[in-house]
Amino acid sequence: MKRRVLFGIMTLVLVACVTPSFTIKDAASHKNTYLALGDAYTLGDGIDEHERWPILLENSLRKHDAHLHINYPIFIANKSWTINELSKRLDEEEFDKHYDLISIQIGVNDEYKKHSIAQFTTDFRALLAKVEKLTGGRPGRVFVISIPDWSATPFAKRHDSAALEAMAENISKFNNVLKKETIAAKGHYVDITDISKKVTKDPTLISADGLHPSGAQYKLWVERMEPTVLTALHTHR
Repeated sequence: MKRRVLFGIMTLVLVACVTPSFTIKDAASHKNTYLALGDAYTLGDGIDEHERWPILLENSLRKHDAHLHINYPIFIANKSWTINELSKRLDEEEFDKHYDLISIQIGVNDEYKKHSIAQFTTDFRALLAKVEKLTGGRPGRVFVISIPDWSATPFAKRHDSAALEAMAENISKFNNVLKKETIAAKGHYVDITDISKKVTKDPTLISADGLHPSGAQYKLWVERMEPTVLTALHTHR
């Protein structure tokens, strides 16, 4: 049976390895509805809920014109999902209305599981097509966030230098696909990968698990993506 997603209700996906669970919160007070799709980075694995970047983004936009405000995010995300798994989950949902803004941050699990670039490209194109429909045919209301370079994290340092170099190179290849396909689909691409590499010099940018970003790093991401989000909300009616 499909699951119905109601506007005015916030569905919050709790961190889970395979099957996410949900809590409910009213979100009817803002103008623009916002759907956050993704994996552990969207969920903010290893940090408090209020430090998740989609929530930081919503808070940051409050300083702008009221017509640019976005709702408290509706999360459809799981820390273990690949692109294909996220896409399948969207097939299980029923959406009552179109979303005004949709973010996608996905792909690290595809890279980690060594999926081919060809398959990754095919799966991402299919996902973008589904997401565009959820905006009511407004691809400019979709923005995609790059995959962080997790080879720079303390967690990855158990690998030798050659392996770390190969990881970074592979992440770059996957990000090139995300960028190329997003632009081709007339969406917006935000590159935060260079920010993720700063953990090598600033330990405050990594969470206690040594792998995922801290709230401080997510704040830097939001500063990077905010101009793009404002452009999307201003120009893609």
